[in-house]
Amino acid sequence: MSYKFVEGKTILCPFTGKYVPLVIEKRKKNNEIRSDSIKRAIDKAFEIGLANDFQYFITLTLDPTKIDRYDTKKIYKKLRDWLSNRVKRNQMDYILFPEYHKLREGETERAIHFHGLINAQNLTLTNSGRTTKNGQVIYNLDNWKFGFSTVIKLDGSPAVVSYKG
Repeated sequence: MSYKFVEGKTILCPFTGKYVPLVIEKRKKNNEIRSDSIKRAIDKAFEIGLANDFQYFITLTLDPTKIDRYDTKKIYKKLRDWLSNRVKRNQMDYILFPEYHKLREGETERAIHFHGLINAQNLTLTNSGRTTKNGQVIYNLDNWKFGFSTVIKLDGSPAVVSYKG
C-alpha cells in the first residue's frame, strides 16, 4: 500500500471533523531527514493503521512539573515502561507517534507530545465533559500520570489514520 503526501494538502482531524493542512517538517542540514525515509515511515504507519481495527484515537501530552518535556531519553524510557505496562495489564495494541509542539515564546526547543491509535481491554476512561465538533465524547485516560490525555472512540472512518494536528 502506498500513499502520496503533498505538503499543504489537507487531512481530516478527528477532534474537529475539519480538514487541516499536512505539514512535513524538514530538519536543518546537519540533522536532515531524507524525504524517502519520511515517505516509507508514513506508508508503514498507514498500513498498520488501516490493517487493524483500532478502538481509540489518543493524544498524550507531558506536564513539565512531572517530566522534562524536552529530554527525549527520559521521555522515551518513561513512555516505554508505561506502554509495556499497558500491554501486560490491558492487552493494549498501539501505534504511537511523537510530535513536537509549536515553539512557544521564551522556548529555545519544542516540547514533545504523542498521537496514536490503540486497542485495549479495561482501560479506565473518564468523561472530560467536552465533546468534539462532531459530538463525540472526549475522555481522559486515568492512568496516564505524566501529563494530560485525550481519548476519543473511533467511528470506523479510515480518515483518522491520516490525522496530523
